[in-house]
Amino acid sequence: MKFGEWSDYCLPLVKSRMKANTYHNNYEIPLYLHLQPYFGEWEPREIKTSMVQQFVDIKGERYAKETIKKMTGCMSLLMDFAIDEGLADRNPVTRRIYIQSAVPPQVKRVWTQEQYDNCLLYTSPSPRDRTRSR
Repeated sequence: MKFGEWSDYCLPLVKSRMKANTYHNNYEIPLYLHLQPYFGEWEPREIKTSMVQQFVDIKGERYAKETIKKMTGCMSLLMDFAIDEGLADRNPVTRRIYIQSAVPPQVKRVWTQEQYDNCLLYTSPSPRDRTRSR
């Protein structure tokens, strides 16, 4: 069985274990946009650590480190399942995979609870507007 077929079968098995947005962002997107196009035609047993490193190096030219970590996390999960089912002997996603990126990390802004409350206060419709729309 090829990695593409295996991942199509295997990934939905973990869906019930997590929130929908986590499943979509951390597993579906990395799998269908990145992992399947790259590894899809190889059998899980054929995928080596050096191939994963090459994949990570290529993706590091275009994607941020956190995005690449999602890709390798998804790959690792799928390969663990492949080992359990006898489709692979070992997981090629090891601690020796070096993740680097040419893309700087995004700066994330964190709001205090007071700022969040103020935003809701000024963006929520007034009680009078809410009663009119009914």
